[in-house]
Amino acid sequence: MDISEHVYRLAIDFSQVKNIPPDPRQRLPYFQAFKKLLREEKEKIKSWHRSGTGGREIIQAHTSLIDEVIRHVLLSMTQLEVYAEAGVLEDFSLIAVGGYGRGELNPLSDIDLLFLLSARPQPLTETFIKDALSVIWGFDMEIGHSSRTIKDCIKLAREDLTIKTSMIETRFLIGNRSTYEKFYNSIHKNVLQKNVKQFLNSKLKEKYTRHGQEEGVVCHPEPDIKNGPGGLRDYHNALWATAARYGCHSLREINETHVLSQPEIESLYHSVDFSLRVRNELHYLTEKKTDVLTFDIQKQLAANLGYLSSTDGQPVEEFMRDYYLHATNIYNFSQNLFEHCRQPKRSLKKVISSLTKKSLGHGFHISDSSLIYEGDTKEDFKKDKSLLLTALELCRKHQVMPDYKLRRQIRLHKNLINAQFMKGAEVRDFLFPILEDNAAEKILRLMHETRILEQILPEFGLAHCRVNHDFYHHYTADEHSLRVIRFLDELVITSITNPTDLSALYRNHPAKGVLKLSALLQSARKMPNDKLAHQEFLQALTERLNLEEADAQTLQFFLDNPYTLIDTALHQDIHQPGVIQQFGNTVENLEKLK
Repeated sequence: MDISEHVYRLAIDFSQVKNIPPDPRQRLPYFQAFKKLLREEKEKIKSWHRSGTGGREIIQAHTSLIDEVIRHVLLSMTQLEVYAEAGVLEDFSLIAVGGYGRGELNPLSDIDLLFLLSARPQPLTETFIKDALSVIWGFDMEIGHSSRTIKDCIKLAREDLTIKTSMIETRFLIGNRSTYEKFYNSIHKNVLQKNVKQFLNSKLKEKYTRHGQEEGVVCHPEPDIKNGPGGLRDYHNALWATAARYGCHSLREINETHVLSQPEIESLYHSVDFSLRVRNELHYLTEKKTDVLTFDIQKQLAANLGYLSSTDGQPVEEFMRDYYLHATNIYNFSQNLFEHCRQPKRSLKKVISSLTKKSLGHGFHISDSSLIYEGDTKEDFKKDKSLLLTALELCRKHQVMPDYKLRRQIRLHKNLINAQFMKGAEVRDFLFPILEDNAAEKILRLMHETRILEQILPEFGLAHCRVNHDFYHHYTADEHSLRVIRFLDELVITSITNPTDLSALYRNHPAKGVLKLSALLQSARKMPNDKLAHQEFLQALTERLNLEEADAQTLQFFLDNPYTLIDTALHQDIHQPGVIQQFGNTVENLEKLK
């Protein structure tokens, strides 16, 4: 097959449609011919997408298609006798705003236009705009539009957060370019560069309203690919924050490696491209503007995106794991960049920090309930790898979280913590005090989010964003494990009503650390039918963590029987003697049952 068959080239042949009839009552054949042309072009882009083309290339193709259609229509209308001598295109500037202005048109995304009028537009100009919109609507294109002067735009942008945000990313399409340039300069000078902190705080509040009460990316089994945690809107928020703080529209323009390095930018763009491709397919598959990956379409969506087979689980599980990995990447990078843009200038921040900080030694201090490192993390962490573990230990001891800078540096230097750096008793002595802590989940989640936990416990890394479509997992495997540990932590602070309560049993459990370790590991691997592989897994783990024999046996029991109790209680008849006998043989004694 000729590969050129699957490459879309924007070369629309408008000769297939005749000139616009002056009489609106005679435009039906024109509309029908133009709709046919649009369908053909959109089908070409769809075929290009289905051949495996990246998400960004497809949205750019859609954007270019709509650009050319709109320009063609307006230029064609200026040839009509009623407008031919009026010079209407010099009386306004047509601007793309919102996602369309950003150049991100998914197949069924909104197309938002701003007709930027001169201070005193001639009456015929308004007639021309109405006529142009009626023609575009005749093609069944859904257009959102507004007609305003520069003065109107500035006034409304100051009053309305949504309008202000839409003004950040605009593109000139056709008309009077000097009018657009005046608009662009006025908006940036009089709106975007004013009250930056208030704007960013408003966007932050808006973000938490969108995300709701759920804690993170993997807490949504049916994720919203646009508005959910790690969705495209998080990436957009980072872009808007960058525009407000630095006055630029591309992350590459920041050019400050202490904020975002080139490898981080490339990684972020790769994840955004994946999400855009998923959203493109979602629109094509459902034939409507939708953003939620519901259970009923995940399987077909995965197949259409090329997930046809899997060596480990179902293709749909592999697809959803990839989605969560990319969404987590978007969430982390976008959050870090947004937080950086929200911070006051260094001189002011340094004065405030010096007045409130609590020094902890090793270059660390606490300020505003955050752990901060005063030195050069890039150099210091390489010289003394233990500083990474010290940071985590200080967070646990003082019940604080690292600030956005330290969190980023821990993530970037995670590879310093490896099997050569920590072995045997060192791993055990660092990990078990955390597991035995009554707030273990918080520090383990921090370690997981910075990818340190996977370095210390690679077996848990296998569960990262892993999806299991089964009876036991509502969340991803790693999130499931962390929630089990949080449940155990909460048992300590739960009031006891009688000695048989779970809280009472847990308080008296002699191996709380091993119990939590088993929770981390239970989803890290499939329960193999191969007993030899199972034994090898446990033996390697026991040796690497330098576990005592009693702890190793307890861990083996937990890993061998993660669902025995719930299976017996919910899926078997406990009044049958055989069921009770089998359960007794598995548990062996009362201590294991507890």
